[in-house]
Amino acid sequence: MLISALCYHRNLTVLDSLTVNRATLIFTTPRPLLALKHVTLIQCDGTLDTLLTQSRYFPSLKVLALLDDEQYYDTVGNTDILSQLDLFIGKPRSLKEEVLKAHADKVLSAYRYDNFATGPILRSNIPHFRFRVSYLDIETADQAEDLYEALMDIRGYIKLSSRTGTPLKTLFLDQGLRDALDPYRFTQVTYDGLIELCKEQGIEVILEEQAILDFADSAVTPELLRWMDRRKEKAKISLDAESEMETR
Repeated sequence: MLISALCYHRNLTVLDSLTVNRATLIFTTPRPLLALKHVTLIQCDGTLDTLLTQSRYFPSLKVLALLDDEQYYDTVGNTDILSQLDLFIGKPRSLKEEVLKAHADKVLSAYRYDNFATGPILRSNIPHFRFRVSYLDIETADQAEDLYEALMDIRGYIKLSSRTGTPLKTLFLDQGLRDALDPYRFTQVTYDGLIELCKEQGIEVILEEQAILDFADSAVTPELLRWMDRRKEKAKISLDAESEMETR
């Protein structure tokens, strides 16, 4: 259970990152986890709203990731902790529509290559997308073919979203993926075409070391944290510029 992991951790005061896999979410009243910044929940079940309304117990939480191949979670319908987050990682369908609209720029939509559908992503108008596929996922010709089809879908999504929805701003890819495609040249060419399209459309591509074991690794990578720091700095510069204009 998640709460067992929290309540009985020996280093509660210094725990800054937590990954929980296949657990039932039961919230009692734990001691405040003052240092906890990043939480990754993988295929956990239960109601998240109770947990997410208790922001006073997680005052430092900045990144929450809900990773599942199916819909394990009840749809999140409140904005308490989401308001304090810098980033929510998961599928847009995990959030109710009004929550999604209020926090769209804080959402990093994350889909595995073998569980990818452009329709739900396009309808949710999310500007940041993580394509979850590590270099170890592509070991057979069939897997390379599945990846080829997903890459083509993303290319189509980018072109369509620039015309009909919220244009994609950021695309996260595994840094070792291109080299892993050396034996599958046709898919590799498609990958290169996607990178080139992103350059043409002004989409920032973040190459990161993605989790090899989804059930064990945190969704928060060093590259993701650096991207978040850059976003904060840009926002600060923009805010300072607006303040300066107002004082003139």
